[in-house]
Amino acid sequence: MTHRRHATPLHAARAGIAALWCLVLVAVALSFEHPLLLAALLAIVLAAGAAAQVGRTVARAALWAVPFAVVIIAVNALVVRDGVTVVFRGGTVPPLGRLDVTAEAIAYGGVLGLRAIALFAAAALLAATVDPDELLRALRRGSLRTGVTAALATHLIPVLARDARRLADAQRALTGAPPAPAARLGVLRAVTAGALDRATDVAATLEVRGFGFGRPR
Repeated sequence: MTHRRHATPLHAARAGIAALWCLVLVAVALSFEHPLLLAALLAIVLAAGAAAQVGRTVARAALWAVPFAVVIIAVNALVVRDGVTVVFRGGTVPPLGRLDVTAEAIAYGGVLGLRAIALFAAAALLAATVDPDELLRALRRGSLRTGVTAALATHLIPVLARDARRLADAQRALTGAPPAPAARLGVLRAVTAGALDRATDVAATLEVRGFGFGRPR
């Protein structure tokens, strides 16, 4: 999920303004629990993504959030004991007690799941429409070190993702089959080691340039 420039009003806005608007959507999702309001908020995010020509990216993020929403509903239904409308009487688990599932717990879990989907969609809209370099330049004016740190982090993440894809492709080419769980763990270890090596190289480069010892050159 990366930023791509399009000729739309949201892309044309200053990075700080566009990011603030997306963060307001996130704040609304975190502040209210009414399902109609959350559904309306999700519709607004999807409509904004479509208007900004990133509708497919935002919709994909919302779909990715659906399994998380289902897990949230299931956990809330099993853990929360509030409610009087019992829809399922389960057995007794010593640490948790009797697992009675109520309609109220399922409903509130659905609200939390809808909130998660709205948050995923709003975050995808932010990532797809706000130029990270422009946003980091604005951050740099307030704190140089914070801006440099954030810039390095955001630029290293895509590099590490490409490293992981290349390692997985190499394993697939050698075995002729999708990587097994053990092989995926090996890829993760290799990418983690590469991240540490890259971080050491970047830190050495910044130290040579005098970063952290007065004003960087």
